[in-house]
Amino acid sequence: MNAKKTVKSNAMKVMAALCAKSSEHNANSACMLLIGQPKQPKAVKKLRKF
Repeated sequence: MNAKKTVKSNAMKVMAALCAKSSEHNANSACMLLIGQPKQPKAVKKLRKF
């Protein structure tokens, strides 16, 4: 049972890191079409690099 919790915990950590990296990438990119990009939350806007 403990190994099952460890695998689940590690999978959740990997998923959280992947989501954070994906949000950072989306914050630093723009849609090629002017109508395609939705508004970004303020938390995602803080991830932008200038």
